[in-house]
Amino acid sequence: MASGRYAVRYYSKESAMAEYLVLLHEDPATTRKLSPSQMQALIQRYSEWVGGLRADGFVGIGKKLTDDGGRHLHSEKGKMVVSDGPYAEGKDIVSGLFVVNADSYEQAQARLASGPHLEFGWIELRQIDVIPQSD
Repeated sequence: MASGRYAVRYYSKESAMAEYLVLLHEDPATTRKLSPSQMQALIQRYSEWVGGLRADGFVGIGKKLTDDGGRHLHSEKGKMVVSDGPYAEGKDIVSGLFVVNADSYEQAQARLASGPHLEFGWIELRQIDVIPQSD
């Protein structure tokens, strides 16, 4: 279901599971220090972890983002200002994202704790707001 350029998802009151946005944060310098064999082992661990989460129906969307930090957009005096991110004082980047299905924050947290990411980064977990369907 689309509204303009944005996809909008509607739920009924009977929907049991909530959707959560998972943002994987890290300092890319941490993984750049890994040897090629260590990096390959880490990629394998991620693949197995995400594969298991997908097989269980926990992960709906999952994407790896580039390490360049992207762009930051904001308005200044009515005009868009674009800068490269992250800022020099902040080394943290969002390296990946998931949309997951869970009954609660606690269930989502437990599933995310089983993955390799917390060994070198941190995870932001946000519940996606439900837009009630008009009757």
